[in-house]
Amino acid sequence: MKKFITLFFAMLMLFVVTSCGDDYKFDGDFTAFEVSETEIYVPGGNSYNAAQVTFVTVKVKDGKVVSYNLDERQSTIVDGNLVWNTKTKKELKYDYGMKGSSEIEKEWFEQAAVIEQQWLDKGVDSIKTDDDGYIDGLAGATMVDTNYSKLAKEALSNAKKGLSIAFEVTVTDIFVPGGNNYDAAQITFVAAQLKGKKVTSFNLDERQSTIVDGNLVWNAKTKKELKFDYGMKGSSEIEKEWFEQAAVIEKQWLDGGVDSIKTDDEGYIDDLAGATMVDSNYSKLAKEALKKVGL
Repeated sequence: MKKFITLFFAMLMLFVVTSCGDDYKFDGDFTAFEVSETEIYVPGGNSYNAAQVTFVTVKVKDGKVVSYNLDERQSTIVDGNLVWNTKTKKELKYDYGMKGSSEIEKEWFEQAAVIEQQWLDKGVDSIKTDDDGYIDGLAGATMVDTNYSKLAKEALSNAKKGLSIAFEVTVTDIFVPGGNNYDAAQITFVAAQLKGKKVTSFNLDERQSTIVDGNLVWNAKTKKELKFDYGMKGSSEIEKEWFEQAAVIEKQWLDGGVDSIKTDDEGYIDDLAGATMVDSNYSKLAKEALKKVGL
């Protein structure tokens, strides 16, 4: 009898520990994203590479994962300028046009829903792929899992760490000395690190791109990673590089709040020592990062 009771409590403790391991300290929507180049098919013409952003958001409620959201936004290059699609693949629904080329006759958003449900039911490690990267052994989804499961794992990791990320894709004017300027892809993102219900740090950064021989190429380094090689210092009225001004902005958000940065009529930061660049969407993204976790 004593052995039975001992075994019972041992099993009970194992169940409690296992269950607690699935609990998350932070509720909210936690996102992971990745930019890439995607081939755009041109019927009767030359295909080319344009910008794509893939993202997965995991929703945590009462310490439990309750849903996943997988999506992608693509772009085109028109007259040498990049243009982001107004709708994501999910928003396009049947207009995306995968169904006709799918061996199971399922559209992208339909297959994404199957993937999301699989992650929720069986975990983010449960999707298997063949040697070519196509999803294997999952009814309702056969498309390539290029980075979907990887991003789901990253989103879960962000949820566990309390790292809330908001991002936005835009175009940025690329200066060509002696030539024609053009619009290329840019992604701006803000990460807010939580400790309990407080933010302990912000991280603001941007990644830009170029168009080479009609193909988009993402820069290997972000503006922060480029440091002085980004080249803003020479044109800055306060002779500060982008990463230096970003650090000032991050500290201001932390000390004064995400609503504390003021701008002039042209959007330039006003009355903040050490930062005068345009706050195009920086503070907006900081607010979104906090909103995603109920702050």
